[in-house]
Amino acid sequence: MTKIININNTFESYQRLIDFYEENKDKFFSNIRIELHQWFAANMSATLGALLDLLSKNLNYFSFSIPQNIETILLKK
Repeated sequence: MTKIININNTFESYQRLIDFYEENKDKFFSNIRIELHQWFAANMSATLGALLDLLSKNLNYFSFSIPQNIETILLKK
């Protein structure tokens, strides 16, 4: 399981997402499990979505563990 922790609008947060991609880019037909912890800035969902799109080209699928407070932020319009 990959833990993605405290994602804000900082260089370090982008680097954590890039590290997530690098750890998983060579996987094929895998279930990539993702846990979001502490904070996830809503605008960073576009970055995460782009990375998931790239990983899905290798026919990977994803399962998420998202705390209620982060889920609420991501569901806002």
